[in-house]
Amino acid sequence: MKIKLTFLLLFASTLATFAQHYSIDGKFTGIPDKNVYLIEYHEGNQQIIDTAKTDKQGAFSFTLSDAKPGMYVVYVSPQNMLELVFNNENIAFETTGSTTNDNIRFLKSKENKIYYDYIYTKVNNQNRLNLLRPTIRNYPKDDPFYRVMVKQYDSLVNQIANTVKVATINNPEKLATRYIRSDWPVIPPAGLSEEEETDYLKAHFLDHIDFYDTALINSSILSSRLVGYLQLYQNKNMTKEQAEEAMKPAIDTILEKATLNGEIYGYVLDYLVGGFETVGFDKLLIYLDNANAAENICEDSTRKEVQNKLDLAKKLAIGALAPKIATDDINGKPFNLYNLNAKKTVLVFWASWCPHCSATLPELKKLYDENPGKFEVVAVSVDDDIKALKRAVNDNGYNWINIAEGAGWDGQIPLEYGITGTPTFFVLDKDKKIISKPRNMSELKQVLAQP
Repeated sequence: MKIKLTFLLLFASTLATFAQHYSIDGKFTGIPDKNVYLIEYHEGNQQIIDTAKTDKQGAFSFTLSDAKPGMYVVYVSPQNMLELVFNNENIAFETTGSTTNDNIRFLKSKENKIYYDYIYTKVNNQNRLNLLRPTIRNYPKDDPFYRVMVKQYDSLVNQIANTVKVATINNPEKLATRYIRSDWPVIPPAGLSEEEETDYLKAHFLDHIDFYDTALINSSILSSRLVGYLQLYQNKNMTKEQAEEAMKPAIDTILEKATLNGEIYGYVLDYLVGGFETVGFDKLLIYLDNANAAENICEDSTRKEVQNKLDLAKKLAIGALAPKIATDDINGKPFNLYNLNAKKTVLVFWASWCPHCSATLPELKKLYDENPGKFEVVAVSVDDDIKALKRAVNDNGYNWINIAEGAGWDGQIPLEYGITGTPTFFVLDKDKKIISKPRNMSELKQVLAQP
């Protein structure tokens, strides 16, 4: 037994010897005694991996053990946050803020010195280009000053390009350089009309993205470029349905480019599906499902996960019959959703411990009490403590239909409806078809006000 224990201790000691430890030492000048969060970009999501606190001078430190190379965010507040490139080196910086107007100085980390040389040039030059662009567009072309402005415009564009080229030539192996090449903005030529600019960007917006580079998965670059590209196909005057239809060619282009790399394709499709779920673009989810987009994902687990999301989206799309609910209410009375006689039904998923629900459901109760007979409410709780749920129902006077399986998020009804957060609303018509999925009480009131 002693021999085995000695071996285990030696083995653990050997592992510790080979473990890689790096530090992020930062200082937000003038921000003492504040929580600092270290956030990791991971496959399109941001997740907090560590927390620290600034001292009286605003300094803090994180230790990274076997951390993956990629982009990280040091976050104090929306005004004080910094995106960092980590690639197995110590990072040390001082800053007065997080914009290009603030002084950001890297004491350690060649990766971030390269990256922020580019960021400063890109952001400052783009700000100037945004001021010049409408002026050039509306200025008389035969005036000598027109040529001066175009020359300055082209110079600013070339400065950004040269920064990318210098990084590529001098540091081709650096992760920061790979990010810079894909982040390099596509800028329309001077003098184009707004419509011509949009057409130019639609044709070239994704030109610099390296769809072979899987390092982009753990960064903000690919996801932000995808969102920017989709926005080119929308405008503020479009209805939701028009916007969904307009984005279909953009989706086709994105997926075609992403097929160059199976891992990138799986990430891109999963990101699109998650985004469309969040904003309620059901028609685009059905479009992806009808195109069998998930079949092109190489990895079995990712393909199944994405296909399940598409199947669920199709099942819960506007116009689909709501999944059946046939169970007892919290008082033991049998209930069947399809037998409910109501002009409209508000199906709300909630929990007694949910702070947002505690703020929202009393407002729903007020609306319910003030409009007798206009709609019915079926509240499905994801509580696993039925006694606590009943107390909340009685204390708040929720005199509608209350249902709970007592299985939390793993109950059959929440799973059938794909519930991942509370409160979540569905509005059904008299035939129990889904007519709306309001994201808040304001949207719910608008739906219920319609005939």
